[in-house]
Amino acid sequence: MEEFVPGEIFSYDAIIDSNGQPLLETGNNTPRSIMEIVNNQESCFFYIEKQIKDDLREAGRRCVDAFGIRSRFIHFEFFRLLEDHAYLGKKGTIVSLEANLRPSGGFTPDMINYANSTDVYKDWADMITFDRLSSKDNAEKFYCVSVGLRDSRHYVHTQEEILQKYADKIVLRQRLPEVLAHGMGDNLYLAKFSDKKEMDEFIRFLIQEEV
Repeated sequence: MEEFVPGEIFSYDAIIDSNGQPLLETGNNTPRSIMEIVNNQESCFFYIEKQIKDDLREAGRRCVDAFGIRSRFIHFEFFRLLEDHAYLGKKGTIVSLEANLRPSGGFTPDMINYANSTDVYKDWADMITFDRLSSKDNAEKFYCVSVGLRDSRHYVHTQEEILQKYADKIVLRQRLPEVLAHGMGDNLYLAKFSDKKEMDEFIRFLIQEEV
């Protein structure tokens, strides 16, 4: 049994070299409760940050040091408190949730690729083989968002309208099998954006439901 923590979930995803130094750092933001999304069968969305926040980067690096992690692709999750907590800290404080010594699951590695203009599969191989990355440090960054829509919901905009409006932004549209659909939605869209406001509008456009 675990205490409920009033927080928004962020991740620290990184490829760590043999000296415990990050070669690639990125992370995602999950604005809504995963439990509520699954239990209520709501639309599901999260996104890879264009740039992770400094306090999240510091927390991730401190955990890498604490665990003595070497030559790994990692996925750490944290809460950012949405309100003051008696002993966890003030609103906005980073609180550890879980540590995974592996990449994040699902389509997240692909989302990291789109957001960071890279290939994390090659990056991981470069780390193992050369202990460095061959990708460019100045690669262009984006937000990459995943939106899962459900057959049981009545949305304002059709798939045709979505594809027509955002044809130049969508990088993947896929129907998910039943085993994944319960948690992630029946129809998945991945899209990348330079501007967060444009990404937020994309999310609103997709998940808007009929009244």
